[in-house]
Amino acid sequence: MYKFPEDLELEELPGNIYQELLDELDVDNNWINLGEYVAKQLELGSRWVRSLEGRGIIRGRVSPADNLLCQLSIRMCTVGNLGELLEDCGLFRALSILRETESLVITRHPNFPCQQVKVSLGRKIQLICEATGLPPPSYAWYHGDSILNNAGAKELNLEITREDQEGEYKCLVSQVDIEGRILEELISESVYVTVNPTPIVIERQPLRFVEIRKGKSLVLSCKVKSHPEPIYQWFRDNTKLEMQTSNVLEIENFNANDEGKYYCYMKNPVSEVCTERCNVI
Repeated sequence: MYKFPEDLELEELPGNIYQELLDELDVDNNWINLGEYVAKQLELGSRWVRSLEGRGIIRGRVSPADNLLCQLSIRMCTVGNLGELLEDCGLFRALSILRETESLVITRHPNFPCQQVKVSLGRKIQLICEATGLPPPSYAWYHGDSILNNAGAKELNLEITREDQEGEYKCLVSQVDIEGRILEELISESVYVTVNPTPIVIERQPLRFVEIRKGKSLVLSCKVKSHPEPIYQWFRDNTKLEMQTSNVLEIENFNANDEGKYYCYMKNPVSEVCTERCNVI
């Protein structure tokens, strides 16, 4: 439904409304989109579109958008006609100046068709959130509680290069009027992205040989790359050491009974490995 009579001529619009239309058509050169569409429908040619850029060429107008609306007025364009043109061109923010607000509705959530997406490192995925409403919806994507930069479209394209990209993704859909006021906000249903497990790769082995004095502390460590983090278990001479279940082994007050060959066993869902033996005396 229009805010004004559909048969109202453009130049009869209230001055503030007419100026809002001009401002919105000047944003991102939206007037070109509309001008090219009009030129195509009326077979006016590209030269006519270029002529709109000339300051003062057409009836002394000062901007291409103003020149364009003037040309539409000359051709007896009404509010209803302009509304149809704007809708055909996808210029919904400009259309919202002429039409009544339409409530925001999310028509597609990111978790369609599945609530969990499994992906391997190095692969790309696309999440989609779609909504309808007037003014048109704007989108902001979140990973957990953190907003994602450069993610203001209904499609979120992700290249999974790190394990920490795993987690919950959702979209905040907003409806903002021409003056920048938030009219309505909706949060989509979430989708959970799971990064497939990767084999364990040992990046640093324990020392091959350690000599330590009685009463001192023994510290051995290893470093691995793995997703998810593996389970660690240290052994001495094939005997499992209780409470030694991290990548760092520490034994205080070392004595002769602690001498032996130490190694760490690691396991995750897709692999299991052991470090090299460390001879401790």
